[in-house]
Amino acid sequence: MANASRRQYRPRFELLESRLTPAGSVLAGVRGGTLFVQGDARDNAVLISQTAPGTFTVSSMDSSTRINGRATTASFSRVTGLVVNLGNGTDALQLGADKGTSMLLSRDLTVTGGTGDKTVQILADLNVGGNVSITTSVGDDVFEAAGTFYVHGDMYLNPNRGNNTVTIVPTGGTNTVVGDLTVLNGRGASSTSVFDTSVVGDLNLTSSGIASAPSDIFFGVSSGDVKAAVIGSAVVGLNLGGGSINLTDTNIAGNLTINAAVASDASAPAINIAVGSLVNDSESGVAGNLVVNAGAPINLQLGTQEGGVARTLNIGGFTQLRTGNGADNISMNGLVSRLDTRVNTAGGDDLISIDDSLVFGVLRLSMGDGADTLLIEGNENTSGRTEFMNAVAVDLGNDDDSLLVGVLGDATRSVISHVGPTRFDGGAGFNRLLNSSSNLSTSDGDPDSTFVNFQ
Repeated sequence: MANASRRQYRPRFELLESRLTPAGSVLAGVRGGTLFVQGDARDNAVLISQTAPGTFTVSSMDSSTRINGRATTASFSRVTGLVVNLGNGTDALQLGADKGTSMLLSRDLTVTGGTGDKTVQILADLNVGGNVSITTSVGDDVFEAAGTFYVHGDMYLNPNRGNNTVTIVPTGGTNTVVGDLTVLNGRGASSTSVFDTSVVGDLNLTSSGIASAPSDIFFGVSSGDVKAAVIGSAVVGLNLGGGSINLTDTNIAGNLTINAAVASDASAPAINIAVGSLVNDSESGVAGNLVVNAGAPINLQLGTQEGGVARTLNIGGFTQLRTGNGADNISMNGLVSRLDTRVNTAGGDDLISIDDSLVFGVLRLSMGDGADTLLIEGNENTSGRTEFMNAVAVDLGNDDDSLLVGVLGDATRSVISHVGPTRFDGGAGFNRLLNSSSNLSTSDGDPDSTFVNFQ
């Protein structure tokens, strides 16, 4: 878990080598201000550029695809919207001749594609007055946006089934979606990377995945001081197989829900989840509730990637973590939870560690059956302490469990309970305190703790 969670993702945008041997034909024309581009069932490679206000050109990217039956570039004026249907086949569409160019549409941008591998690349800085929708069918598809974009409506990307790659990394700027941003990858090994993008509406990043290969989802910051902001709520989900969900320097004004293979399967590959891991030494937060639902085993990291930096993930609402059977590894390092925190790991040999964290509400922790371990201030590399502002109720469940609550004589590994009782119940089995002299006290220095069923 530690090595995997410390990985910092640094995306780079590179033009792909063509996968095509095109010999297709494309029809293009303007109707009611919308430029319609229709591909055929053969392999097409199409470049669409804006050369002047309202003026667009449609040309072949390889001199093989014909435009309106000719090899020449076709030019169209008074264009306010764009609709492209790539049809079936192995097709490529490029918007903008190069990085730094511009494309302005006062209405919608819509791209569809049938079966076959599709590549859609946006190099131009894009300003769309309406919605953006890119939907393809079965195939290994690639969608890449290297220019900055400002979308006044919703942005919807659905590569459907296949081993798909969605990469949104603006060059030298930030993206804005005024409506909702949705990326849905169908069944297959997929990768979704959305960086330096602010969403005024809701965010939905979901991959169906596949049992035989991992899928990855990234949302956050590529570099610099920019933060990824979601003004609405966010749902991030990975349904099948192993892989990772990583939200870096993310500020979410609504709720954050993470779904990780919610159908319980202890034999499924583990999913790595990191929320709030640092890229540019800034805090990240969720103003609403944080909910994690997992059926497959998870390695969950909330807060910093490494010790020594406290208070780095702020949760304004309640925090609820629910996992299924299987060996789960949950790390809360530098977490601030403003309301109640509830953790239920069900069965399996689970490990939960809490360091340098502050919980204002009630902490209720149930670890179910299995040889479980709970470490509170067990990390020697951190410099803060963990504080509970309300009652603490911990149930380690059946089987042989282990507990550590601070280390006496080490001020950097102390645990303070300010208000309410603190109860740790080891349950049935041979349970042990890893340090017989815990470093747990109330704010007035009077211990108020109960350890039950520990040998």
